[in-house]
Amino acid sequence: MRGFLNTNVQQVVFPSEYEKKRRHRSDQNISADELNHYVFMTKDCLKIGMKLLVAYRIKDSHKALSQLGGNNIVNTIENLVSVKPRFCASAFSASENVPIFDFAPFAPFAP
Repeated sequence: MRGFLNTNVQQVVFPSEYEKKRRHRSDQNISADELNHYVFMTKDCLKIGMKLLVAYRIKDSHKALSQLGGNNIVNTIENLVSVKPRFCASAFSASENVPIFDFAPFAPFAP
């Protein structure tokens, strides 16, 4: 990692470019929708695609760098935030009224 670790509030859209490349390497025939979205299944087996907009701020840069390393921070955030929508999507069926923006915020991550 070069330079300084930015501790201001930052926004990232997931899936990241790294994740898209990883998906493409593992499946050359992946559809554009599956490549560019997280695909989750509802409880009635309907596929839904989501992009995740995440805002984060690093409070303790020394701790973040020592435990995650400079190049793994965004990857770790992506791995953490991609889990909750999967559980939320699987709890609803296509015929139910889904509270899309009613996700409870994550507690601060403390490695």
